[in-house]
Amino acid sequence: MTTKHASAPTEGGEDGQSKAAKDFKTMEMAELYRRLDTSDDGLSKGETARRLEKYGPNEITEHKTNPLL
Repeated sequence: MTTKHASAPTEGGEDGQSKAAKDFKTMEMAELYRRLDTSDDGLSKGETARRLEKYGPNEITEHKTNPLL
């Protein structure tokens, strides 16, 4: 059985970057931490467990292709 998890929304522009990613590049660190609900110490163990439950492991899903096509 496969468990489905929520994923972060993506809104890629012409250059492949989302508006949020561009905003994060110019944002003050304090605001960035606030928006991402974290700190310079990282996530707490409780928050890590909550996000793992909600979003699943931080890994890239491998998509196998048929070599005959």
